[in-house]
Amino acid sequence: MANEITGNTNGLKRSILERLENLFEIKSDPAVLCDQHIIDEICDITGHVNREISVFISPRGKTEEISVGDFKTVTLRRLDIDRQTRCIHTHPGPDSTLSAIDLDTLKNTDMAVMAAVGTYEGKPNGISCAYVNIEGQPVISGPYYNVFETDDMIQEMLRFGSNKEIEEDREREIVIAAGVSRPGQSALLDELAELIDSAGGICVHKEEQQRDSFDPASYMGRGKIQELNHICREYDADTIVFDDSLSPAQIRNIEQMLNVKVLDRSSLILDIFAQRAHSREGKLQVELAQLTYMLPRLTGRGTELSRLGGGIGTRGPGESKLETDRRHILRKINILKRELKQNDARREVLTNNRKKQNMFTAALAGYTNAGKSTLINKLTDSSVFAEDMLFATLDPSARRFELPSGEAIILTDTVGFVSKLPHELVEAFKSTLDVVAQADLIIHVMDGSSPKMDAEKNIVDEILKELGAGGIPVIEVVNKIDLMPELYTGVKNFNRRFYISALTGQGITELVSKIEEEAEGNRYIKEFNVGYEMGRLISYIHSNTEVLEKEYLGDTIRFKLKLTEKNIQNISKELNLQ
Repeated sequence: MANEITGNTNGLKRSILERLENLFEIKSDPAVLCDQHIIDEICDITGHVNREISVFISPRGKTEEISVGDFKTVTLRRLDIDRQTRCIHTHPGPDSTLSAIDLDTLKNTDMAVMAAVGTYEGKPNGISCAYVNIEGQPVISGPYYNVFETDDMIQEMLRFGSNKEIEEDREREIVIAAGVSRPGQSALLDELAELIDSAGGICVHKEEQQRDSFDPASYMGRGKIQELNHICREYDADTIVFDDSLSPAQIRNIEQMLNVKVLDRSSLILDIFAQRAHSREGKLQVELAQLTYMLPRLTGRGTELSRLGGGIGTRGPGESKLETDRRHILRKINILKRELKQNDARREVLTNNRKKQNMFTAALAGYTNAGKSTLINKLTDSSVFAEDMLFATLDPSARRFELPSGEAIILTDTVGFVSKLPHELVEAFKSTLDVVAQADLIIHVMDGSSPKMDAEKNIVDEILKELGAGGIPVIEVVNKIDLMPELYTGVKNFNRRFYISALTGQGITELVSKIEEEAEGNRYIKEFNVGYEMGRLISYIHSNTEVLEKEYLGDTIRFKLKLTEKNIQNISKELNLQ
């Protein structure tokens, strides 16, 4: 059980145990031995119960274990104390001299520092410390009379001790990735690690379990969750992310067994989107998705939410919104939907303007980090943000692109897809993603350097079908061939598939020629005679086609038009030509 006090706790009052448990919430400054409040508390408790209190602190200042009694009663596994932890323990008496047992324990483990605190009338009476030098001998220092005096000793331990200095990276969370592989469906832990990196964390370990099905109570088996508890302690992890969406009950059960922040794949992706959204509409969509995701997970999370101190999984709506009641969140969701509908109306105006100009539209779609933004920058000489990370760009963009023939078309860059994309996100971004379904051509960009390119292609194809874009013509573009020259040297374009490097420009000319062919092939030149009285049809022609010539005859208007097959069908139907 997380935050459990080990050792000889028999007969201790509940108030004493609660005081000890509160020490788990204290984060110590790694530059000194530990937080002064920890010293004061364990001395006061020792003065009341006349027992030794041992506190184990990680190199990053996290309180990992607390035990009551001497080392003979400490039940820590060797795994837990062989990680450069610092042990601070009290002596039920004024003498802080380190005992032979203290020094022997220090030498026989990889602990960084052993510290003993003498206790007199419940107050600290000196702190003696020791660390092992590179010759394997204890270096004893002290006594110190407050923790701030230990800073020089800590620096000496880091420089001259046998243990390697722990790299401090306080800006990034230490994260464990965990997932279940079932028959026919493997956990995507490598991709999950990339998502963690995109969110600003560091994935230090991946843990996979083979199961026939998910455990309905804890996703993984309870034994594996307990093992993850030790792994989190081993790596001093702040957070654990699971590869699938977890139910509210699974999250609660896992949180009860682990003393770290618990996220699932959906909340991680939502967090990345919260970081990437820059436009007003993008922020609204992300907030709607996060609130929709959180709504069924509010029950029983009041106390847990108050402990969220920022970092991965806490961006977006914010703690204050998530702690409000269900009614307020539902009201907020309705407000967001209304605002997004207003944005939809503005986007429809822009779409209609393009239709009036009869402009050909090509939408770039593909798996995240396939290079869509880099490609649109190369084609249009623009500056859409592009970076080698998952979901580098979120807000869709449209760029005018002039083909070699002189005809201008619209290229739209869409958000990248990913496996197990949260349903809430797809729903929130439905209107934005509709740009794909309204396009005349889809340019499906794939990462040619990815070993899972075919699997990623299938995922994108399925999402395009869900968006109603399954019947739109597609050009497949295998990007990043410059990263795999041994695989793509001499390869030929075939079957509507083109091999390019958006970074170097290789293959771009052939791709542009194909786009131009599709744009020209999508347009036909036709002549129609329309009666003056058919005002609605005349308005449609001017709004949806390109008028090449117009001649006023006796009782009709002769139009020479450049238009699509759908335009031809609509006009022919009005003129009863079908």
